[in-house]
Amino acid sequence: MDRKIKALVVKLAEVCWNGGTLDGGELQEMLVEAGVLIDVVVNEPCGERCRCSEYYGVAPPWVCYRLVTTRRPKPHQAGPPT
Repeated sequence: MDRKIKALVVKLAEVCWNGGTLDGGELQEMLVEAGVLIDVVVNEPCGERCRCSEYYGVAPPWVCYRLVTTRRPKPHQAGPPT
């Protein structure tokens, strides 16, 4: 397991195990640290459901957070040499 993902799982388990709570900002920060979310600077809404402009309440640019859907293979997991 990727060490950043493992660290995220441990943090989440500690919070849940100890009866704690997380707000959205704390979870977002943890997901960025683990590489599950990436931040992307945009100058216009990135989609129909984009709420960045409402959140920031200022003119662009805004930071949108995107879910990383694929993980890069580790060097030893790369395909055979060509």
